[in-house]
Amino acid sequence: MPKEGRDEVFEAAEREHEQREKFYERNMRLRNAGLEGTVTDDDHRRIMRNQLEETQCLQMLRGWLKGDAPLFVLLGPTGRGKTVACAWAIAESGGRYMTAKKLERLFLAQYGVALDEQDQTMQYQGLLVVDDVGTELKRDQFTSSLYELVNARQGAGRRTVITSNMGRKEFEGRYRDARLLSRLKRAEFAQIAGSDLREKDRKDKREK
Repeated sequence: MPKEGRDEVFEAAEREHEQREKFYERNMRLRNAGLEGTVTDDDHRRIMRNQLEETQCLQMLRGWLKGDAPLFVLLGPTGRGKTVACAWAIAESGGRYMTAKKLERLFLAQYGVALDEQDQTMQYQGLLVVDDVGTELKRDQFTSSLYELVNARQGAGRRTVITSNMGRKEFEGRYRDARLLSRLKRAEFAQIAGSDLREKDRKDKREK
């Protein structure tokens, strides 16, 4: 085989190897983040291949990741792609995911493994996603917990994403703690509009 042909074969094999490595890395990041059951199989495959539709959520999150603001609050109705966009961000560079209900349980702990995990969550250096804020059971206790988390992570420059199905006024009205609201003034907010992507996906499948 001529040298040029050998070079092309070698370059193609190298590209395929790099793609496999990236695929494996993205898979491990998703598996280690606590995301089990949060995105559909189809979305998981799209994330793995970095082939997600460029939704408003994804655009907003990409923009925030390029900046240096430590806290991002992603707001909007269900089905707009908030969780999927967060899963993509974790696949890109690693991170941890938890629901608001899990955070609530952690901060109710007084001793044991859960208390250790609480400290680890506040001190975690990578991206932390707290999803579905507003679904917690005890608002007052959760408000205090959310302040502790935001205060610790924001003060240390650790990056955190909070998602909620509420609008900004409703969000700030629900968590009326002066200390928390003060910290949120330094956060970047994004209010997502548009149609329900889940319904669109179901419609596309029915039409196929």
